[in-house]
Amino acid sequence: MGILAKLKNNWPLLFTIIFLFVLIGILVFIAVTSWMEIQDRVKAAEGGPCGFPEAACNFAEAVGFPKSWLQSDAFIWYGIIPMFGMTLIIFGFLDQIKIFNRSSLNFAIAFFAAFSTIPLGGYVILVVVLFQLMGKFSIIVFGFMFFLGFIAYATRWGTSRVLEGYAYTKRELDKEKKVYDREKKELEKEIKKELKRMEHVSKHFSGAARTQAMQPHMERIEQLQDRIRILNGKIYGVKQRRKQAEQDAKRAKREVDFKAEGKATLTG
Repeated sequence: MGILAKLKNNWPLLFTIIFLFVLIGILVFIAVTSWMEIQDRVKAAEGGPCGFPEAACNFAEAVGFPKSWLQSDAFIWYGIIPMFGMTLIIFGFLDQIKIFNRSSLNFAIAFFAAFSTIPLGGYVILVVVLFQLMGKFSIIVFGFMFFLGFIAYATRWGTSRVLEGYAYTKRELDKEKKVYDREKKELEKEIKKELKRMEHVSKHFSGAARTQAMQPHMERIEQLQDRIRILNGKIYGVKQRRKQAEQDAKRAKREVDFKAEGKATLTG
């Protein structure tokens, strides 16, 4: 369940896994349908001359790397680029699943995993299939990668734009609420001042004179309380609108993610 949840919420990891499965499927199909031709090409690569120093040639022969690929131009295409590509693919997968949090450790594991395919014989077969037999299928793979990458970019871009809009709305509502809160505090301070004035009046006046002296203060307090009630209504409205904006943002994100997952499922 943990792996499924991680795949559901991690678009790059899901894209990587889908791409790997498609690539492996194509490689297996080519290997099965062209196995005899692959064996002939592997034998031809192993029987050629070596253009590097003797020590490098002996090491290559010991690990199973074809001698004919140890030429200045061939080594770049059949040695460096495939090894680098395999390392990056494995590293990307390890970096996404986060078994180890250190990128340097993941890269080292990826490199040794890719290098270990040489003595096992899989590296030569893989390079033969990829560089010598996969010309027409490379266009299909590129188109598949481009299509999935476009979907991933478009959906994430759409999500970010939608969420930016809701984030802006929430920021503006928060500013509006702060203005109302400040005004409410000022009004509450004014009410306290009026109450102190009324207390002072009650100590120095009595009877009808006290009632007459307190009347303006009572009217002022009533006006302030009316204004506070209006502000409370505005603050409540801002809170409701902000709450609605948060719900809309969550709903929009779920809808965009759902559409993206559905497209990825149909594409895969």
